[in-house]
Amino acid sequence: MAVNQCAWEDCEALAAYGTLTKPAWCDEHISELLRQGGLEPLEPFTAPGDWRLTRCLTCGCEAHYRFVYTLDKNADQELTCRACFWAKSTADTLRLGVVPVGADLVGDDQARAIAGSHGYEYLGPSPLAPSYRVRCRYCGRISAERIADIDFGCSCQLNRPRANMTKPKAAMLRESQAARLWWDFDKNAPELWTAATERTMRSASWKCPECGLHFEARIRDMYGTPECPDCGARDRERRRAECELARVTPISGVPELVARWADEESPDVAMLGGLRLRRFLCEYGHYARVSPHSYLTSGCPSCRGQATRQANIERDSAMTDAERAAELQANEPASLWHPTRNAPRTFGDLRGRHAVWGPAWWLAPECGHEWEAPPSDFALPQRLRCLKCRSILDSLAWHFPDLAAEWSPDNPLNAWHVRPSGSLTFIPEWICSTDPAHRWRIAATVRVHGSTCPLCRESGKSIVELRYFDALRSAFGEAFSGLAMRSEAFARRSVWVPDVTVQLEGGRTLLIEYDGSYWHAGKVDIDLEKSRDLLAAGALVVRLREYPLPSLGLDSRDYLELPVSPTATDLDATVLAIREWLDTRP
Repeated sequence: MAVNQCAWEDCEALAAYGTLTKPAWCDEHISELLRQGGLEPLEPFTAPGDWRLTRCLTCGCEAHYRFVYTLDKNADQELTCRACFWAKSTADTLRLGVVPVGADLVGDDQARAIAGSHGYEYLGPSPLAPSYRVRCRYCGRISAERIADIDFGCSCQLNRPRANMTKPKAAMLRESQAARLWWDFDKNAPELWTAATERTMRSASWKCPECGLHFEARIRDMYGTPECPDCGARDRERRRAECELARVTPISGVPELVARWADEESPDVAMLGGLRLRRFLCEYGHYARVSPHSYLTSGCPSCRGQATRQANIERDSAMTDAERAAELQANEPASLWHPTRNAPRTFGDLRGRHAVWGPAWWLAPECGHEWEAPPSDFALPQRLRCLKCRSILDSLAWHFPDLAAEWSPDNPLNAWHVRPSGSLTFIPEWICSTDPAHRWRIAATVRVHGSTCPLCRESGKSIVELRYFDALRSAFGEAFSGLAMRSEAFARRSVWVPDVTVQLEGGRTLLIEYDGSYWHAGKVDIDLEKSRDLLAAGALVVRLREYPLPSLGLDSRDYLELPVSPTATDLDATVLAIREWLDTRP
């Protein structure tokens, strides 16, 4: 993480946190920015994205807010305090004669019951109606929420579907038939057509298939909805003219709308304009209250919904038995379907995640808990797998049972409570399934992408590195290869991965780096920065540098540099030199 100077004008202090592209501030001016947002801090600053307890300078409400959230509200010239915000918003809406959604006021007993059923501890009404202060039972965050917002639960308990967690792979431009119609093959390089994707920001030449206009535009902008500058301008002007005409055209002048008119008022009103919805009756007997312009252009909403449902039924009916079996296998709630208490119904009888179904019985095999609930409960924001254990759907244990078997029981959460691609407040510990004596810490996202036990792993290392690793392991006992290291003392990166890590008696860490002459040629700067960071973290650092690599020239009592040969390796001599050097250390 970069080291920054405070972005406040004329301030020469160092920033309280590092950033590569955005401004950062010292602790004094962070507090000043909070005051601009109407808050005073009640806890020390840790990081811009961490929750920090504050007190509102206007109403006195104490709640947690992120510093980055205050920065956004300051940019919008809006106070951060949600109690003040909801009070002002409600008052402004009431002045317009409209009852705002979510402004319900209830008694303490009812508010306490609602908060308790959604994972909160009730702290009482906030200083300003209509919000209430609650504390999350799981993360401890205090917030000022309306009753309607309390129903959603704390954001720490949200569990998005995996399809929304990861960005899908970019589609290739050459696979789009629409792009092929617009692409100017005469002016663009053939390599660009082959290599470009839907997200490519580079500009290219295009030719309108309608009017033949040649123009330049970004590939990303043209991939989804290609538009010609001339034709687009004419279309927008046409739509604007249609809207202007609709504003002065009475519904009584449109036969299609008059035939379906079922409103209590006369149709002698403008087709477009105002916020009031009108009542229509379609030919199939569906009543709909929509805007006249929407009904004219889109038709009956009930008919559209029925058409969508029928299309889904036809799609399900067209599925083969093999496809249906594969879909059920990929559906995690299918594994929770109670094997006996739902007979004669089966999970295959369900059509769609949001099907309207009565309660069914469920059984979590990993814990043995069973309960009764409608299938739609699995689509709630928390997406729980077991209501009693509060294990989640799409967990690491469900998708990667082999990794869950190596999840250490000493971790604060178990593998049923974490997502494979979710961020955690701790670095998980793992226990090697081959040798339980091997324990290491690394992010779950790294393990999901193929990382294995650093002590057992041999891939990615040369024969010479493996020989040195074996010699060091024999000499010092337990040694790890490729174990990630994190420290707040690092200036260049937040994480470094030393070649070999040895935990010495007394608590000190010995790190050995093997610098091959081929791969490290011309990398003196990065080797130097890595060594400095590791030394700053309090480690003892040894670099084995192959001839003819130059010396890094580091002058530190905790640093040892030994020249080695890739062909005439004397492992015993190298290990002995490291031992003798360690004996000189205090």
